[in-house]
Order: sequence, then C-alpha cells, then structure tokens
Amino acid sequence: MKDLKLDFINKKVINELIDKKDRVIQQIRLAINVWIGDWFLDETFGVDYDNSWGSQELMELYIKQQIKQVSGVNKIESFTIQKISNDTEQYFKIDTTIKFEGEVLEISEIIGA
Repeated sequence: MKDLKLDFINKKVINELIDKKDRVIQQIRLAINVWIGDWFLDETFGVDYDNSWGSQELMELYIKQQIKQVSGVNKIESFTIQKISNDTEQYFKIDTTIKFEGEVLEISEIIGA
C-alpha cells in the first residue's frame, strides 16, 4: 500500500509516493493530528480532543486507539504524553514507539501548539 507524502509543517501534499515504514509513520502522525469530526469523509476518524483536554488519561486512551487502527501497527512498545502549559497556551508532547514488521519506529508529535 502506498500513500501520497504529506508536509505537516506547511500543510500540503508532496507529489511523491511513500510506503512501508514511512507510510505507517505518516498515518500515525495523521491520526494523532486529526480532531474527531474534521475528516469530512469519515467524521468518526480522529482524536476526541474536545472532550479530553481536561484528562490526560482519557487523551492517552483516544490517541492509543487511533494508533492501533493504523494498518501495519503490530504493537505499541511505549507511549508517553507530557502536558506543557504556560500563561497563554497549553499543548501536549506525544512520544510513541511502535512495532511494524519487526522494526521499531519512533514518532514524536506536539498537539495543540
């Protein structure tokens, strides 16, 4: 299976196909970054951030559910979520390690910044 490569920083599609571990990493990043209801083709896809900002445990549950649904993810090896806040903003740093086809992949994302 192949996907178009996405540029998450500039929010655009790159005219390049990716597969295997690059596809899985991108799909996990996408799953973590989509808020439930934002994907017009499937309004059940995404993380329910609106109802989980107050509970780190609930947010962790929603994010892990999305990661496990990515095709090719065999196991979540490790998962940490760190709440970072100051006077004006709050965001979360997510670090996860998954197993894909016997290989360990590390993904790090910042949500809500």
